[in-house]
Amino acid sequence: MITFRSFLDVTLNEDTELLTEAGKASGYSDEHAFVHTWNHMVKKGIAHDKEAMHKELDAAQKDDTHPLHHKNIPSEGFK
Repeated sequence: MITFRSFLDVTLNEDTELLTEAGKASGYSDEHAFVHTWNHMVKKGIAHDKEAMHKELDAAQKDDTHPLHHKNIPSEGFK
Protein backbone atom coordinates (compact mmCIF):
# COMPACT_ATOMS: atom_id res chain seq x y z
CA MET A 1 0.00 0.00 0.00
CA ILE A 2 1.34 3.42 -0.94
CA THR A 3 1.39 6.04 1.78
CA PHE A 4 -0.19 9.44 1.31
CA ARG A 5 3.24 11.09 1.47
CA SER A 6 4.60 8.79 -1.23
CA PHE A 7 1.54 9.49 -3.37
CA LEU A 8 2.11 13.23 -3.04
CA ASP A 9 5.78 12.92 -3.93
CA VAL A 10 5.01 10.94 -7.09
CA THR A 11 2.05 13.13 -8.10
CA LEU A 12 3.87 16.41 -7.57
CA ASN A 13 6.89 15.22 -9.52
CA GLU A 14 4.74 14.13 -12.47
CA ASP A 15 2.79 17.42 -12.52
CA THR A 16 5.99 19.44 -12.30
CA GLU A 17 7.46 17.57 -15.27
CA LEU A 18 4.33 18.22 -17.35
CA LEU A 19 4.35 21.92 -16.51
CA THR A 20 8.04 22.20 -17.25
CA GLU A 21 7.64 20.54 -20.65
CA ALA A 22 4.67 22.75 -21.53
CA GLY A 23 6.66 25.85 -20.64
CA LYS A 24 9.60 24.75 -22.75
CA ALA A 25 7.39 24.08 -25.76
CA SER A 26 5.56 27.41 -25.63
CA GLY A 27 8.36 29.63 -24.35
CA TYR A 28 5.93 31.06 -21.79
CA SER A 29 6.51 30.79 -18.06
CA ASP A 30 3.96 28.54 -16.35
CA GLU A 31 4.28 30.69 -13.21
CA HIS A 32 3.25 33.79 -15.13
CA ALA A 33 0.37 31.92 -16.72
CA PHE A 34 -0.88 30.70 -13.35
CA VAL A 35 -0.62 34.15 -11.75
CA HIS A 36 -2.37 35.81 -14.71
CA THR A 37 -5.21 33.27 -14.60
CA TRP A 38 -5.56 33.38 -10.81
CA ASN A 39 -5.64 37.19 -10.70
CA HIS A 40 -8.35 37.19 -13.38
CA MET A 41 -10.48 34.73 -11.40
CA VAL A 42 -10.07 36.74 -8.18
CA LYS A 43 -11.04 40.01 -9.92
CA LYS A 44 -14.16 38.32 -11.30
CA GLY A 45 -14.97 36.98 -7.82
CA ILE A 46 -15.09 33.35 -8.93
CA ALA A 47 -11.85 31.97 -7.48
CA HIS A 48 -13.89 29.93 -4.98
CA ASP A 49 -16.10 28.33 -7.64
CA LYS A 50 -14.48 25.56 -9.69
CA GLU A 51 -17.36 25.30 -12.18
CA ALA A 52 -17.37 29.05 -12.83
CA MET A 53 -13.60 29.02 -13.37
CA HIS A 54 -13.92 26.18 -15.89
CA LYS A 55 -16.66 28.11 -17.74
CA GLU A 56 -14.40 31.17 -17.82
CA LEU A 57 -11.52 29.13 -19.26
CA ASP A 58 -13.84 27.58 -21.86
CA ALA A 59 -15.02 31.06 -22.85
CA ALA A 60 -11.41 32.23 -23.17
CA GLN A 61 -10.66 29.45 -25.66
CA LYS A 62 -13.50 30.50 -27.96
CA ASP A 63 -13.29 34.31 -27.72
CA ASP A 64 -10.07 35.95 -28.90
CA THR A 65 -11.05 39.21 -27.14
CA HIS A 66 -11.21 37.46 -23.76
CA PRO A 67 -8.42 38.55 -21.36
CA LEU A 68 -7.35 34.92 -20.84
CA HIS A 69 -7.20 34.04 -24.54
CA HIS A 70 -3.66 33.08 -25.59
CA LYS A 71 -3.46 36.09 -27.94
CA ASN A 72 -3.90 38.43 -24.95
CA ILE A 73 -1.36 37.05 -22.49
CA PRO A 74 1.11 39.53 -20.98
CA SER A 75 4.42 39.62 -22.82
CA GLU A 76 6.56 39.65 -19.65
CA GLY A 77 5.87 35.94 -19.22
CA PHE A 78 7.86 34.97 -22.31
CA LYS A 79 11.39 33.78 -21.69
